[in-house]
Amino acid sequence: MEGFRPDGWRAHALCAEIGAEYLAHVQLFVCSDYSAPVYTVRLGVNICGIAVGATGHIYKHFGDGPKGRFAGEVRPLRVSHIALAPPLKPTIRSAT
Repeated sequence: MEGFRPDGWRAHALCAEIGAEYLAHVQLFVCSDYSAPVYTVRLGVNICGIAVGATGHIYKHFGDGPKGRFAGEVRPLRVSHIALAPPLKPTIRSAT
């Protein structure tokens, strides 16, 4: 089906982070000519304070069309162990 995604679309990125809070970050329709917004959802507070980490995957679209039953592939993203604040403030905050 033509026209169901932006021109130049390459991938979606999904990441999770555990620090003082549990955070999920998603960037949809990553394009070479458009800086897609990053959405951050605060899932909760880390009350045990022990586990700290991050992980992420990119869901990459095959540029030359589907291969068999698949339109793309999933690849893990490298994780930086440098504590950096996400580029945007969380879009959803709990009332607490």
